[in-house]
Order: sequence, then C-alpha cells, then structure tokens
Amino acid sequence: MPERRNTKPRKTHASKRIDAHIGARLRRKRLQCRMPSAFIAKYLGVGRDDLAAYESGAKEMLTSQIYALSGLFRVSPEYFYAGLDSADAPASAGKAGAGSDRAAVPAARVTSARMLELTAEIVEEIVETTYRRPRRKPGKYKH
Repeated sequence: MPERRNTKPRKTHASKRIDAHIGARLRRKRLQCRMPSAFIAKYLGVGRDDLAAYESGAKEMLTSQIYALSGLFRVSPEYFYAGLDSADAPASAGKAGAGSDRAAVPAARVTSARMLELTAEIVEEIVETTYRRPRRKPGKYKH
C-alpha cells in the first residue's frame, strides 16, 4: 500500500508572518476596545484557545472571520492588513494560476468603486447570515 502523504501545503515563512501580523492587529484592537477574549471567541464561534492561536499567529484566520471582526470593531477589513510589507505578499500573488496564495493579498487591491461596493454588500450579507444570531421574539422567554 502506498505511503499516505499530508496533502495540506506547508505554510511559507511569508504566510506565517502575515498570520502573526493579523493576529497582532486583532489583539491590539481587542485590548484597545477592552473586549475580553471570551467574548471575541464566542462571537467568532471558536474556543478561547483558537483565539489565542489566532492572536499569536499560530493559526490562520478565515477571511469571513476577519470581515466579521471588522464589523464588530467598526474598522475596514484592511485594518488587519495595514502595515504589511510588500515583501510579505506571496511571490505568486497576481500571477495567473496563483491558486490559494491569492487569499493572502489584502482586499485593498480592488480599485473599482462599484466593485468595492458590491464586495462590501456581499461580505455584509455573509457576516449577517453567518455570525449574527436571530433575535428572540417577545414572549418566547421561559421564566
């Protein structure tokens, strides 16, 4: 039987630095807003250990989580990417067939105002349907 290999690609040094940068920005904003880690973790639907891994850069955040946090903190998603060196961007970013490396490039590269507006609407819809719980109707509470 052939040996089974790990199909998950290894993280490059640049992607580790990006994760660490985004995590540091998350931690800085969370502390600035005086929000406990338990609240942020619950908001994202993850454990506190996962949040700690995000903040340390040990675990990669999903793009939808970054957008959800940008809504919570009332900042643009680009806030989390601000200050990244261009050297941190993947070498294949922008090339045809770049694949999953393109996800690491900040959304700030969208130059068309209409495209940016449509993207924002789509992201808001995703955040609303994914991360916000429906409100309870009056009279449904148990006393």
